[in-house]
Amino acid sequence: LMSEASDALDATLEARNAIAARQAALAEAEAALERSRAALVEKAEAVREEEKAARAAQRAAAQRENAVKAREAALKKELERRLGWTDEERDRQREENEREAAAREEAALRRRWGDA
Repeated sequence: LMSEASDALDATLEARNAIAARQAALAEAEAALERSRAALVEKAEAVREEEKAARAAQRAAAQRENAVKAREAALKKELERRLGWTDEERDRQREENEREAAAREEAALRRRWGDA
């Protein structure tokens, strides 16, 4: 009877130790999962910050481009004023510039496709 009781006690202790080991492994797995989650949250925040910076850079580039276009337009108007161009002369020059640009584009396309 004592031997059976001793065996039962040993089995109970082994079962408790096994349960404790499983609980420790589970706790470690949960801690690893939490560290992984925290790393993902941190990475997501970094990505959001990068996207925010990229959008700001795009806005700044667009503002610079708009400023350049406005400056070009102002310089063109000033040049036309200094040249004393009339509206008709300005329209004629614009049409000529458009024809030249179209011819350059057509020549570039012909070269690209081997038709020239």
